Amino acid sequence: LAQCFVADETAERALHGLEACERALIAPLFGAWTETALKFIAEMHSNPSYVSSVLKHIRLLASEGALSRIPAGIDSASEERSTAAVRIARALVAHASFLRPLEDDTAVQLFSDADDIAAALVDAAPEAAEDVSAALDGLRAVVADQGAESSVRGIFVVLHEMRKQDATCRLPHEIATWSPLAFEDWLYEHDDVEALNLVDVALEAWEHAGAPK
Repeated sequence: LAQCFVADETAERALHGLEACERALIAPLFGAWTETALKFIAEMHSNPSYVSSVLKHIRLLASEGALSRIPAGIDSASEERSTAAVRIARALVAHASFLRPLEDDTAVQLFSDADDIAAALVDAAPEAAEDVSAALDGLRAVVADQGAESSVRGIFVVLHEMRKQDATCRLPHEIATWSPLAFEDWLYEHDDVEALNLVDVALEAWEHAGAPK
C-alpha cells in the first residue's frame, strides 16, 4: 500500500510538472498573438479597413498557424485561448470609447465590425462565447447609449461622455502623449479608481481650456 501511495504521489507530481511545461510553452505563443491583435484593433483610429487585419489575424487562432495545431484537450491552451479572445473583445470596446462622437452610418459600421469580430472570436474560442458576447454588449452602451451600462466598465462610459460633451476634449492619454494602444493597455492593467484619477487631470485641463458650460 505504501508503494502504491508513493507511486500515485509521484504520478501526480509528474502530471503537474507536465501541465506547467505545457503552460510555459503555450503562454508565450498566445501572448505574442494577443499583442499583435491589439495593435490591429488600435488601428481603428487611423485605418478604416482595420477590421480586415483583425479578422485575418483571429483566423490564425482558429484554423491556421502554430496555435491551431495545439492538440485538443490541453486545458492550458483552452484557458489561454479564452483569455485572448475576451482580451480582444474588451480592447475593441475600450478603443471605441476613445473615439469622437460618430455619425450614424459610422456607428452602424462599427457595430457591424464588432459583430464580425465577435463571430470570429467565438469560432476561434467557442468556450469563451459567453464572455466575448458580454464584453461586446457594452459597445452600444458606450457609443450609442443603448443597452445596459452594467455590461461595460464605467471608465469607458466616462471617457466617451467626455468626447460627447466636447469633441475637442483631450482624453488622459492625449494629455500624456500616450498612444491609444498604450492607454488601452494601461486601462487593462489598472482599475477604474486609478483610471478616474487620470480623468480628473484631463477634466481640469479641459476646464482651463474653456470647457462648454
